[in-house]
Order: sequence, then structure tokens, then C-alpha cells
Amino acid sequence: MPFRKFVEVGRVVFIIFGRHEGKICVIVDIIDQNRALVDGPCTDVERHPISFRRLELTNFVIKIEPSCERSEIEKAWNEANINEKWAKTKWAKRLEDQRKRNSMNDFDRFKLQVAKRMRNKMINLQVKIIKRKDKTAARRARRAEKTGIPIRPKQPRKPKEKKTGKKPRRLSKRRLALRAKRAKRVKGNTAGRHTKTAEAKKQ
Repeated sequence: MPFRKFVEVGRVVFIIFGRHEGKICVIVDIIDQNRALVDGPCTDVERHPISFRRLELTNFVIKIEPSCERSEIEKAWNEANINEKWAKTKWAKRLEDQRKRNSMNDFDRFKLQVAKRMRNKMINLQVKIIKRKDKTAARRARRAEKTGIPIRPKQPRKPKEKKTGKKPRRLSKRRLALRAKRAKRVKGNTAGRHTKTAEAKKQ
């Protein structure tokens, strides 16, 4: 596979080690086969020599002359919109996620764990539903092949009508027995009262 990224003047690079670790800058000049002169006026990187072992090449190149001034680099950098393009890359997004993960405390990690668990449950539930549908469809197809009867499409179910009237309350055997006892007591009391009133009238 041919190389697409080359060490050249104007190549935007990412610093992987040192005091400016995690920042991007541009190669201003090549000192020798081991070092380069870099500068980053828009990323707070001063002009200094650095080893190629501490750099990683990106896909961006700006048009500048060797050993040009910082004002020219800044102008070419802004014209090419390097900061916006870099923020849209997967590389920058992965680094940002890594920074957020490192800045999380114990409670944030716990919330993330719970959210992942809930997401996995939802995914597994949907997968089970799809598998169940596939199994039933395959079973119906095999049955149709054996019997020779074509598969009928399922008709949508009609919504159940809600009953407006209240249902009669179902009583347990114990409550029914208690009600019967109360009815007997009431009947006994009323019979006693009638006999007392009849005797009093006779007298």
C-alpha cells in the first residue's frame, strides 16, 4: 500500500509526548532525518525543535514556506479551518472521550454502568422479539410446505370495548356466612319485639 502521509513543510502533526502532549502543530522546517522545527500559533505551541518519535502525522497540510513567520502560519491555518476539521475527525473525538472518561468520579462511573446495563437489556429484549418472530415465520412456512395450505396473513386484532357498567362484587364464602348469621340475628330480634308488643296489648 503506498504512503499517503509524508514529512514535509506544512504538514500538521499531533504531539504524543512532552510538555505539549495532545496538541497539534505544523512542521515549519526539517532540521535533519531525526528532528523537525514545529510551530503552533493557534494551539499555544511555541516554535521549537522536536524529534519525529514524538510526532504523529495527520491528513492535513497547509501551504507555507520554510521557516516562515508565525503570522503567516496563523493566516494559512485559519484559511484552511484546521481546528474545525480536526475537531470532526474520529481521532479528536476519541481523545475527547478519553479525557471525559479520565475526569469522571466514582458516581459518574456508576451512572454510566447503570445506563449501559439498561441499554443492553433493551437491545437483548428487541433481539429476542425478532428471533421469536423469525422462528414462528419459519414454523408456519414448514407447516405450509407439508400441508400445501398457503399461509394466511394475520389480521389486526379489534380493540376491546370498555364496559361502562360496574361488575358485581364477588364475595368470599366467609363473608357470605357472616351475612347469613347477621340476617338470622335480625330476624330473631324482630320476632321477639312483635311478641312483646302483642302481650302488652292483651294486658
